[in-house]
Amino acid sequence: MNHKLFRGALAASLCIYVSINGLACGGHDDDDHQHAPAASDSVVYEGGATDEALGSIVGEPAKPDDTRAAELMSPADGAVVPREPAPSFSWSTGTAKASPTERTRGWGPFERERSAHAHGEAVTGVLYYLVLSTPKTPKLVEVLTTKTAWQPDSSTWAKIAGEGAPVTATLVTARVEQNRLTPDGGPYSRTKSSTFTVAP
Repeated sequence: MNHKLFRGALAASLCIYVSINGLACGGHDDDDHQHAPAASDSVVYEGGATDEALGSIVGEPAKPDDTRAAELMSPADGAVVPREPAPSFSWSTGTAKASPTERTRGWGPFERERSAHAHGEAVTGVLYYLVLSTPKTPKLVEVLTTKTAWQPDSSTWAKIAGEGAPVTATLVTARVEQNRLTPDGGPYSRTKSSTFTVAP
């Protein structure tokens, strides 16, 4: 028997075997990880949010819908923010508010910010994806959280304040189940982003 034909038949048989047994023949062993973006030092995860959930959100274009997307309340659009102390960012829940039965991975009042990959328990509920950008740095800081507020630490705020340019805040709202977008889960964004300036 031709050796090349034999090796080809053997490879095909092995591929069929691993497919039947739920294994990956092409190198992908978890569909969630196929959609997760590459790790980025600019991403902050809070409230049990994970990079797998982020992959689901950034994998779909946000739909402008002011009736469903959360609205950034602070800093207000056009505000001049003092350089010290670092301000708190907060927003409304929008109509995508999670139902009482929806739960996310638990977090405590002393949870610290986590950067880069944040693998953890799958998230079910509403997620908020805040992106701060400047003309020089399109993704200066990214925050994915289940909370409706975020307090930057001193190093992150120094990074933002050090840009020396107006900062645009874009907030995306999404509802997920086990890290995956629900049929009506968006993602949704405001029709207009907010902008603020850090005082000299």
